[in-house]
Amino acid sequence: MAPTEWERQPGEPSRWYDRFVRYYLRAEGERTLQGAYRQWLSVEKPEKAQKSPVSGAWKERAEEWRWKERAEAYDVELRRLDGLQWEKRRKEIRERSWNVSGRLWDKVNAMLAFPVSEQQVEQDGQSITISPARWTFRDAASVAETADRLGRLAVGLPTEYTEAKVEGEVAVTHEDGGKTPWWEVLDEAGLDAAIGRMERADAPPQDTGDDDDDWDEAAAPGTGDAGPDDEGEE
Repeated sequence: MAPTEWERQPGEPSRWYDRFVRYYLRAEGERTLQGAYRQWLSVEKPEKAQKSPVSGAWKERAEEWRWKERAEAYDVELRRLDGLQWEKRRKEIRERSWNVSGRLWDKVNAMLAFPVSEQQVEQDGQSITISPARWTFRDAASVAETADRLGRLAVGLPTEYTEAKVEGEVAVTHEDGGKTPWWEVLDEAGLDAAIGRMERADAPPQDTGDDDDDWDEAAAPGTGDAGPDDEGEE
């Protein structure tokens, strides 16, 4: 099995791989060859750590063994693993929300099945009094709302809807800002009315004939016909 980019490569000297990992790959902050070299000097040759430029050997080995590209591949893998970890956490939260939603629905059903007034029942020849619990239907509705919201969040469904007026008709606006197109919520009569408005808006202007009458009353230009003002002129 071929090694990953950040693992030791075939033929790579162990001491240079150690320097790559310890001083370049795991560098704190921005990775630079200068920083890695000075960090190595601070351990091996402290007296030269602050003033020595990167040696030619370090430059050659860093280029030969592709330190920059291998470190970038290492970063990509870390981001991938981090994404998997967070996806796992999101899945756990969704599962927990879904399970809690189911338990709350069970509670709602039990509340609604319980008598709302005192009842007398016979059991084994004995009369038993069942008293209503100390909750109201408002309590049951509140629990049901929470159960519904948790369940919807768990499966990625919208949790709230509001109504807004669009083009004179009703449109549905979701909690996340998305809107259901208005034509999807119109009834047949409303849709016909909306289509009629659009057809009228797109129709070309109708010719009423008034312009032709005005044209007939005036002399056409360039015909040479004499009008009232031309009489008597040579």
